[in-house]
Amino acid sequence: MEKRGLTLKGVLVRYLIFSGGTCAVLALLWLFGLALLINMGVLFPANAGAQSFSQAVSRVTEYTADTFSPDLVPPPCRYALIQGNDVLFTNAQGGYLRALQEYLAGESEGLTNRVRWYTQYYNAVRLADGTVCLFQYDYAVHWCTPELQNTLPDFQTMHLLSLAAVCLGAVALYTRRSARIVARDAALLTDAGAKLAAGDASELPANTAKVREFRRALDTMDRMQGQLAESLRAQWVLEQRRREDMACLAHDLKTPLTVITGNGELLAEDTLTADQRRSVEAVLRSAQSALEYVDRMQALARADGEPSPRTPVCLTAFTNRCAQTGRGLCAARKLRFVCRPGPDTVFEAREEDLCRAVANLLDNAARFAQTCVKLRVEMGEGQIRFCVEDDGPGFSPAALQRAGRSLYTGDASRPQGGHTGMGLWFARAVALEHGGGLELFNADGACAVLTVRL
Repeated sequence: MEKRGLTLKGVLVRYLIFSGGTCAVLALLWLFGLALLINMGVLFPANAGAQSFSQAVSRVTEYTADTFSPDLVPPPCRYALIQGNDVLFTNAQGGYLRALQEYLAGESEGLTNRVRWYTQYYNAVRLADGTVCLFQYDYAVHWCTPELQNTLPDFQTMHLLSLAAVCLGAVALYTRRSARIVARDAALLTDAGAKLAAGDASELPANTAKVREFRRALDTMDRMQGQLAESLRAQWVLEQRRREDMACLAHDLKTPLTVITGNGELLAEDTLTADQRRSVEAVLRSAQSALEYVDRMQALARADGEPSPRTPVCLTAFTNRCAQTGRGLCAARKLRFVCRPGPDTVFEAREEDLCRAVANLLDNAARFAQTCVKLRVEMGEGQIRFCVEDDGPGFSPAALQRAGRSLYTGDASRPQGGHTGMGLWFARAVALEHGGGLELFNADGACAVLTVRL
């Protein structure tokens, strides 16, 4: 049974309900506090200015400038007595006075004139002696006493800003809480993906996610983790079998090679012509090289086999050694061998492994070449490139895709001419160990490029 939990939609809906509900409650509290301050006589209601104007407008017409009393216009309505172009008296101060002066100067258009973002209303009434009383009022909440009005910030602006700040704080709080839920489950999903990418078969924390969609994704990844564990176990079994097969192949090869070496040594003791002696010596050298390859295969087949250490290698001497091997391979097949050495430099490598890898490329080229095999050594971009070319038929499309795989020979039924396909595989493995790679392509024949990083 699926564990109950939040859905992603539920997280968002709950976030909207809680944040919206909190803002609504805060707005109600704001209105309640506003009404309480008005009832306590600390604040004027928003329509107090309009009411003051209504009370004063019917009475001031009976007075003159000399008999006019400020008590006739109760606050928060403001007024100015104007005679001609002169302001005789006004109770407006600060921004309200500036707004009134702009209105009198014709720089304002009545209702469009604003002080502190709310509209100011103007009405003119003529007194008994012809003096004009200009009333100014607005629909806003003000402090009741002039002292508070002139010393404290505008109440309505301050109160609305405080409400907005509290609402934003509440929304930020709920946003952070909801984001933490989603971020925590997303982090679990990220960690699970990283484990899968790294091949880690350990158990995933699938049931710890709070959001249902994330939990289902983790459950799916957990099943994939189980399949990965099975795959790794199967891969390990196959690897063990491959090592065992390689060890068996190396062991079986050692017996006929020992027989060949022994018979060659017996032949070398006989009286031979110069050509026969060179042939016997070539057989002995090849058998000795084959025995060294067999020893290397046995080392690779051991699970605990450690790679040989890297040592400083002189590129010129190394190239001469490879060239000597190439000349021997080509001489046996009556081929021309050309070597173009690289610059004189020293680099670190597993010399024996690298020498065998290049020798494998030379042997592969000599078996398919028609007249010539070339070895070219280049250095640049932090790499050394050993390019082996031949003028044979080139690699087949299948070989370009699969050559370098263990025991691939280009023939699905049997090795070709005793070739087991280990040469290119070994060359590729050595190149990868040295931070490089093996490239195969056709260019007027076949070309194999083994690169190692300096």
